[in-house]
Amino acid sequence: FITNNRSVSNYDVYKLDPMYTIELTPTKIKEIRNYNKKMNGKVTTIYDETNKSLWYSYIENPLDKAGSRNANGAVSTEWATPIALLSGNAGESCAIAADTDGHIHIAAYSRSNAGSLYYIYLDRYNSAFDPSKNLVKVDSYGSTGQYITMEVAKDSNGKNIPYIGYWMNSMSYPKYTYLVDTSSSEEGAGYYPKAGVDDSNLYTGAWESIMLPTSSAVLRDDINIGLYRYLADENGHKKGEIRVIPKREDENAGTVNGIAGGNGTSNPVLAYGIAETGAGYIETAQLK
Repeated sequence: FITNNRSVSNYDVYKLDPMYTIELTPTKIKEIRNYNKKMNGKVTTIYDETNKSLWYSYIENPLDKAGSRNANGAVSTEWATPIALLSGNAGESCAIAADTDGHIHIAAYSRSNAGSLYYIYLDRYNSAFDPSKNLVKVDSYGSTGQYITMEVAKDSNGKNIPYIGYWMNSMSYPKYTYLVDTSSSEEGAGYYPKAGVDDSNLYTGAWESIMLPTSSAVLRDDINIGLYRYLADENGHKKGEIRVIPKREDENAGTVNGIAGGNGTSNPVLAYGIAETGAGYIETAQLK
């Protein structure tokens, strides 16, 4: 239901009436399950407020051992010992996702060096974590990387691509980024992601980072990102592959209400809160 629509620097932007909602992605993802039978369990990120750090843990087959006791009579726990991912005022804003192949993707904000966005990749939920290989800095332009959401979709080559929505505090704009260079940072040693910025905080080109220059007063809350994916193998496309968000023939985006579809591209849709004349709205945007 649309109350206003306009074009802003190559984006289709819509403002939604506050009495309606839009389904895109959960506002926060801290715990997920992969239903592709590659992983029967749960993974989670944990923010340690006392030590200002981010941790990761997982649980396997939780119902198989629920309530069982060990030799000492204590109730057993199936959660693995937490692994420290980021420390030093890091992890308060984070997101976690599992793709259809069972790989784990984590995005997190660190306040270090004015604020930056980080990405962590694990080949499996119980893979060893090496910060020199699995952890990369994605964006450090200004103060950026808060209020994160994330989705993952396959590209046409079957590579799993993380798409991350986040807030750029220094410019007060929503941003999103996605992986462009899917080759490993190390030859012949499995897959390890490439960084989006180098040691001088200059973009490397391995990730595409895009700022949304909306004229609206964006609320400091989650920058939700949504993708349209194939739910099953179809006409040469793989399950989980990103697909075009089609336009609707009955689209009618008026100044009071209406219906809108996608803009005919496979670009992700962003949704975020805005304030206008004392009221709150949800604004959506899709790159043309």
